[in-house]
Amino acid sequence: MAYAVAVLLTAAALGLTALLAPPLRGHESMLFFAAVAGAAWYGGLGPALLATVLSALSLDGFFRARSIALGTRTHEDVLALVLFGIVAVAISALSEAQRAARRELALVADELAHERDQAQALASELEQQTEEAQALSEELEEANAEMLVRVTEAEHALGRAEESEQRFRFAANTAPVMIWSSDPLGACDWFNDPWLVFTGRAIEAEVGAGWLEGVHPDDRGRVLEATAVAFDQRRPFAIEFRLRRQDGSYRWVLDHGVPRHAPDSTFLGYIGSCIDITERRTAEDARREDQARKSAILDAVLDCIGTMDADGRLTEFNRAAELMFGWARDEVMGRELADVMMPEAYRAAHRSGLARYLAGGDAHLLGRRVELTAIRRDGTEFPVELAVVRIDMPGPPAFTGYLRDITSRRRAGIERDRLVAELEAAN
Repeated sequence: MAYAVAVLLTAAALGLTALLAPPLRGHESMLFFAAVAGAAWYGGLGPALLATVLSALSLDGFFRARSIALGTRTHEDVLALVLFGIVAVAISALSEAQRAARRELALVADELAHERDQAQALASELEQQTEEAQALSEELEEANAEMLVRVTEAEHALGRAEESEQRFRFAANTAPVMIWSSDPLGACDWFNDPWLVFTGRAIEAEVGAGWLEGVHPDDRGRVLEATAVAFDQRRPFAIEFRLRRQDGSYRWVLDHGVPRHAPDSTFLGYIGSCIDITERRTAEDARREDQARKSAILDAVLDCIGTMDADGRLTEFNRAAELMFGWARDEVMGRELADVMMPEAYRAAHRSGLARYLAGGDAHLLGRRVELTAIRRDGTEFPVELAVVRIDMPGPPAFTGYLRDITSRRRAGIERDRLVAELEAAN
């Protein structure tokens, strides 16, 4: 297309030069310069050179025609043709350089526009990142402020916890009981001063399972089993065992343990206390021995023995009483004596007499032997001899009665009286 334009422009210049030949004499190359410039502007170097060649041929034709008319060819025509070629080629080259410069400028402009777009995109991205960084910075500041508050609260809580722990340790070390604590696995991790004084051992020797060395060998297995079951079930426990004192003697202790939990219900272990109960155990053993001896004596006595408290209720009922009245001991303990041993006709008098005595009145039966009527479980009544004494002990009064079945004696007396009467009658 560009070459066709070059041809058309050259043809147009040729036509116009032909039409305007007289006025353009000596200046015929002007229109052809315009054709070369137009071809160069439109198509570049190639079309411009084509236009240059065609224009040079056309000018050469004009110059030849004029030379034929004049009969000679002047040097001016040849020089004008050469100058035209040089100038036309220069125009073509300049035009091509200009076009190349324009193309280069367009490329540079495109690159600059692309780089500008990239720069704008980068700037937008940087701006967005800056906003995000600013937002993140604000969040970090808020988080730091919140963390500072939490750290401050934690420090205060830690200080309170340490103060509370110190108060607890002080109270525990001055308490008159032995105190211990354990971790969640059951290993003891602390003992108070009274424990260490009692055992005469350092805390380093007691922690973990070291304290078990002081437990009596006969009690050790039982203690281990009881504490293991309690730990597994997370429940309180209480157990009595013998613990070696610093002098080497074993003392009975009562150990109470309760589970410890954090505010979030996390199991922390156990805390417990021990008290020396040796004197209590000794007293209980002595009391049991005394009770056993008393029971043996009561069971060996042939007479019926019953003990009554201030309310008139049975607190003792020996073996002879069981055989005499037909009641088992466990059936009558705590029941009113009158309901168990007396016929109904005598119960009201018994109750009123007991009330009168408790109110400060005279005791008609105490220290005396009297004969009364008693009743068995099956409802049969029989004569008994009764002796009642007050038990000398602090607190409300209690009474012990000694009963003997005198049925045989009554029968013997009746038979004696009958024989005496018969003898008197015979005389």
